[in-house]
Amino acid sequence: SWLERLGRLGEASDLREASLPRAEAAFGPTGRPTLELLLLGATLGIDGDEAALEICLETDERLASIDHDLDRPDEWNLAIRSAVSRSVILFELGRFEEALELRRRVATALEAMPSTAEVVELMLSNGGAIARLLEETGDYPAAIAAYEASLDAYETAWGRDHPRTMVVRSDLGILLSRLGMLEQSDEILTRVLEDRLRLQGETSPESIRAMANLAVVKRRRGDFASAEVLYADAIRLAERHLEPGHELLITARANFGTMLQASGRGEEAIPLLRDALERSETQFGREHPTTISIAGNVAVCLNQLQRYEEALPIFEEMAALSERIRGPDAVQTIIALANRSGVLRSLGRHEESLAVNDMVLERARRSLPPGHWNVG
Repeated sequence: SWLERLGRLGEASDLREASLPRAEAAFGPTGRPTLELLLLGATLGIDGDEAALEICLETDERLASIDHDLDRPDEWNLAIRSAVSRSVILFELGRFEEALELRRRVATALEAMPSTAEVVELMLSNGGAIARLLEETGDYPAAIAAYEASLDAYETAWGRDHPRTMVVRSDLGILLSRLGMLEQSDEILTRVLEDRLRLQGETSPESIRAMANLAVVKRRRGDFASAEVLYADAIRLAERHLEPGHELLITARANFGTMLQASGRGEEAIPLLRDALERSETQFGREHPTTISIAGNVAVCLNQLQRYEEALPIFEEMAALSERIRGPDAVQTIIALANRSGVLRSLGRHEESLAVNDMVLERARRSLPPGHWNVG
């Protein structure tokens, strides 16, 4: 476990493989040390998500053989920890509905248990995970309520300055920004940045991320001067203190390019955006959410520069990828389709544009809160 926390996953995996047969010989297939080592394999994830999922299912089967599951938790909370690990893997695989159902079962199991320190910690982290999954499945009103409840719970249990409290507060602010609730988002993310700078200084990755998050909101509110200062600071600090392939640096450069595009400086933005896209594809792959988002920003900029033939295939690919990975009603999918409709209109392909726009409007009305800017 300590090797895992230090990031030395290969060593941790080798030690686990050597120890598991010894644990089974000494304690049997359902002894606590055996099950702990078995479940650790899912957390390490050395052999991929599908293999990790199989480890969780094997752990569940062994627990069931001694009459333990989510409805009958064991004294070491292994059934709950296995379910949490399985939900994390399902999230990584994009199976959000399954992960959400599992997290809800975990919540029910935890509510029936004595309120120990471990149970409280599990309840807090599980509440935040449920909020994130509600966001990913497109149930945005429920996601906002879940984030607010999780934030209240963290502040009550651990205080305003606890790292997990600030993470949940930031997640809420980011969601509100995506949903067009910019004033509330600005207030929340400004507070997050102030807290990060006060507690961790400007060179910490968390502070750099907070700068970049607030810059996005400033840009969306049309405050380009404030956004440019925040982006410049985030990029400068990321280049100095983070690895060249760090996601924070890639997204900060991409978002700075988006800000330049939004302020009418598209020719300056294109090189920044293409550089960020190339870095993201190299670091994360073509189908990673970060890569999809940046590719969409490239297409938006090309569209603004009236380079419609270049923009259209990017919008079409991004819409298809987002729909497959995030779902048809996700706000990112709706935006990509709306952009595709706009480019088709600019190319004079009006019938195709109208067909796409009708589909976009139906999805937006179904999944987005009333008054959201995408519905308008």
